Amino acid sequence: MLKRVLLSVSAIALSFAAVQSSAKAAIEFPEGCRMGTCYTTTLESKEALRSNELGTLYLINMTTNLYPDNRIEHRTEDRQRFVNYHGTDSVTQESQQYVFCSKVIPSVLFESDGKYIMKRLALFESPSNANRGDHQTYLATCHNLAGPDYFSFAVETLLIREGYTTQFIAATEQLNVPNVLEMMELYPESY
Repeated sequence: MLKRVLLSVSAIALSFAAVQSSAKAAIEFPEGCRMGTCYTTTLESKEALRSNELGTLYLINMTTNLYPDNRIEHRTEDRQRFVNYHGTDSVTQESQQYVFCSKVIPSVLFESDGKYIMKRLALFESPSNANRGDHQTYLATCHNLAGPDYFSFAVETLLIREGYTTQFIAATEQLNVPNVLEMMELYPESY
């Protein structure tokens, strides 16, 4: 009898572990608003494409929901402008992006005119508004951080504990990479 109970408990534990490992945990970023439009972005999934001593390259899938900013004075005009442009009150966009989780070259990559641009991130500097989302995407992908404060002392302490150096680079910079997988073969000295 005891053997049968132990086998049943073990089978339940194994099936629970299988369900846990196959579940996708989405990470929702804090809401942002800019120029009359608000948005929420969710990291839906990530897939490791390649790893080496420099880090791991991920392909991530994201969903962004756009809607009019109802917090500003001219919200009726902005809402109407949004609806006229998009044809609806809200828009959902799906996208893919590459993230290179690396203590040496923390980066996000995007495609532009058939080439890949690698945006090397200065994780210990306060990012500009243009780079804020890239930092959030990197920290969510590489460290499963779900915000809301991606730029706190606690996050900085986590990065130092994980082995990142505070003497990395002074500012976020962009570099051309002909092939997204090629960056896995480059030496850190070339950056």
